[in-house]
Amino acid sequence: MSDNLEKKNNNAPLILLLIAVFVLIFSVFMGKTANQLKEKDYENYQTHQEEQAEELPSPVNPEFSQDLKINPLEEYNYKTKKEIYDIRKKYVKESLFYTPDYEPNEEIFGQIADGKPWWGLEHVICTDSKDNTTGVSNLSKFINNPNLLVVVGQSYTFYKSPDMDWFCNSEFAKYIPFELKYDADEKMITAKYKMSRYLIDNAKKYGGGHDSSYYITLQGINAKDFGYRYGKLYNLYNISMRNTPNATEHFYEFADYIHLGGSCKKEGGCNNISPYQPELDFHINELPAELTVGLRKTNSDIFDINYDFKYKIIFEEE
Repeated sequence: MSDNLEKKNNNAPLILLLIAVFVLIFSVFMGKTANQLKEKDYENYQTHQEEQAEELPSPVNPEFSQDLKINPLEEYNYKTKKEIYDIRKKYVKESLFYTPDYEPNEEIFGQIADGKPWWGLEHVICTDSKDNTTGVSNLSKFINNPNLLVVVGQSYTFYKSPDMDWFCNSEFAKYIPFELKYDADEKMITAKYKMSRYLIDNAKKYGGGHDSSYYITLQGINAKDFGYRYGKLYNLYNISMRNTPNATEHFYEFADYIHLGGSCKKEGGCNNISPYQPELDFHINELPAELTVGLRKTNSDIFDINYDFKYKIIFEEE
């Protein structure tokens, strides 16, 4: 009995050695298999990512900034309301703010009159009190360019005269930006305009009989159409406001809408934009100059720095 036990004890180290070798071989095999599976899974993951990348649209550029097209203006005279709506929907479809269910806001566009003339852009700059509807229509600047959320223009229409020819025929007075950019990260559009140094230096000469200086105003027809009904001005540089109170102090609701009016002096009236909002008037003191409009869909001054969207306007010397 004791001899048998002694023999078993002599075999025990060998058995343990064999078990250890088996465990080692099994571990190496399983580890290698696991690594192969991981490598295979990674290859499958990479392939899946590449396939997805092919399906998704690539970003405009790494800085999340893109140039926005400034569409040409056109003459709207005697077009139907439906034709104007079709033009609007066409350009909105190409804009940043397109949604499949977009329809022009009836509060803004609902009073467009069928088959009537429209105020001409050149006549909004300088009027001769006769026919102010020839040429490209002023409101095509708004309707054809939905990305111009806040449109720039002068506060008053001037009368044509020999000493005003340079101004009446100038490009800067049309207030069409030469550059328009969108920064997705900042949720901001930046519009750059040319401005005349001569006008800045002689602003008091061009008050149109209304004031002692030349004032510029803002119209938020496009912002309002996309739900950004309220605007507040901030980060003003070389710009002073005309009135108090004004839009640097509180959020103001854009009141713009299109309607048939008689100010164009055309029999039967023409389509025009109203009303004039003096709290949005400002004067450029020096060049360059800039301001930013903080836009909101709801009106609340509680969180002053929180904007739903931002629109920066920069004036550079022409």
